[in-house]
Amino acid sequence: MKQPRKEPIKPESDDSKAQTSVAKIGLISAITVAVVGMIGVVLNAYISSRATQAPILIPIQYTQTAESKLTLESILLTETATTTSVSVARPTATMIPGATLSAAPTAAPATTAAPRVTAPPGTPLPTALPTEMPVSQGTPMLAQAYRLPLTSPRDVVYTDSGLWVLFESRLVKLELVETEGRFRAAEQIVFPTLRSLSWDVARGEYWAVCGPPQWTCETAIELIDRAGNATGTFTVPQTFVGYPASVAWDGEYLWTISDVGTLYKFQPASNGGELMEIDSYATEAGGLEQPGLTWDGEHLWLLVDRLLSKLDQAGRSLCTIDLWSVSPGLPYGWRGVTWDGQFLWVANQGTNKLYRVDLAACQ
Repeated sequence: MKQPRKEPIKPESDDSKAQTSVAKIGLISAITVAVVGMIGVVLNAYISSRATQAPILIPIQYTQTAESKLTLESILLTETATTTSVSVARPTATMIPGATLSAAPTAAPATTAAPRVTAPPGTPLPTALPTEMPVSQGTPMLAQAYRLPLTSPRDVVYTDSGLWVLFESRLVKLELVETEGRFRAAEQIVFPTLRSLSWDVARGEYWAVCGPPQWTCETAIELIDRAGNATGTFTVPQTFVGYPASVAWDGEYLWTISDVGTLYKFQPASNGGELMEIDSYATEAGGLEQPGLTWDGEHLWLLVDRLLSKLDQAGRSLCTIDLWSVSPGLPYGWRGVTWDGQFLWVANQGTNKLYRVDLAACQ
């Protein structure tokens, strides 16, 4: 049988090799462009999603004087300023160009936290929230608080020798240290346990409502000298409802508020004995734990819980100061009120501070 003839294999020409290489390079290039394009799409989607996320929060605690200017830009660059103390917690998220910065409030040990604001870099931050009554810049402060040297004040009294605060078993004369925002104890006198004091200029003694454990506290009001010694006892009439809670001397009459909220006007005899009732007035204050009462030379001021009311001599309220506005968050703990000829002074057991209150706050 005749075998088929085998054609010899011709070697591949140089032109064919070149065409094959070009085809491979084109395919590789196309695949590379496609991969790079896909990576670009994914990256753009990631960046877009990051840019639309919630703002990055940077907790900031700061204080600021009226003259200083604090900006987000300065916080990022320096973290501290000459007149401003700033504490910055670094965020864990990566900073994305175009993202909005927000200052979140940080709890402070004894001050109100800074407000939360959202602003671009370079925008001035607002000043910290005040711890006392807010006032407009350029206007007199309607209230100012000062720390007391002892704890648990019971009453406040103003005498010919200055401002005094009654504590348990102690009467303390105060000296103001304005630059430090506090009072120091200039003098201390061991005193009986009392609820309320009112200074009698003519007698040079205190009208006092005693405290437990004396049983006479339910029926009597005493005169006490500067050293704390009782010099006279005055009993309330049988028509008196409740027990005496606070007293105020107006130079002629003794005003007493009972624990059930009735206001009495008494004429004391010169040699003690029973007080003569001139009049009595029902007030809106009932079930009082520890009211305060003082005389400003023309009107009575009655402290009940957080409300300080100006009364006429018929017991009618003329205006009221809500002490919540003086120290927000303190509805209770107010103890005692007195008048120094210009300001009212009110003590608070919760803050252990004495508050100077301008009469302009009464509305």
